[in-house]
Amino acid sequence: MAGSCPAFIRAKTPAARELVATQWHYSSTSATVARWRWGWRVLKRGDTLTGDLFPGLKATPLPPLGSMDYRGEVALLVSKLLKDYAANAAHPLTGTRYEFAARVSELTDVETSKLVLDSYTSVAREDCNLPLWKVPAMDCVASARELSEWPVLKLGGRVLWGSDIVDAEIVRAQAEMDQLREEIRSLKQMKKRAANG
Repeated sequence: MAGSCPAFIRAKTPAARELVATQWHYSSTSATVARWRWGWRVLKRGDTLTGDLFPGLKATPLPPLGSMDYRGEVALLVSKLLKDYAANAAHPLTGTRYEFAARVSELTDVETSKLVLDSYTSVAREDCNLPLWKVPAMDCVASARELSEWPVLKLGGRVLWGSDIVDAEIVRAQAEMDQLREEIRSLKQMKKRAANG
């Protein structure tokens, strides 16, 4: 009984059939059957009219469990940000971590000390990580975007800023125009063939 699916729960596609059969095999109570049957109905319906909104972006596969511990990488990124801030300072006394911490404190209205910044940059201090809500303030103080772009880059995306957004929209619109021109040309050829034939 546990290995066979009843007729009302059989799916039409092989993937859905395998899913239902597996779920039926593990639990054969009537409540579970109703739940899986409802899930099958949801799987059965699909939106066939809406195209892919982002055809150029591919979905990133799920990484193995435990492989996304980026605490050390974030600490090194914050350390690099602070070093670049000190290197780009107009005067050696203005690019200190004390000044950086004071400016972040002013922007966030939350006390951020030099010691807190030091703990954010230490790979050994795994218990003290940079909170996400401080990232915009730190990028603003450093006049950088590395911290804001980093999570997007890790997930396989990219961030466009300023005029890059307009440039990307122009390229997209030109590609659409080219595609429509090609479609119009093929329709005209089809019309000529229909008139001649």
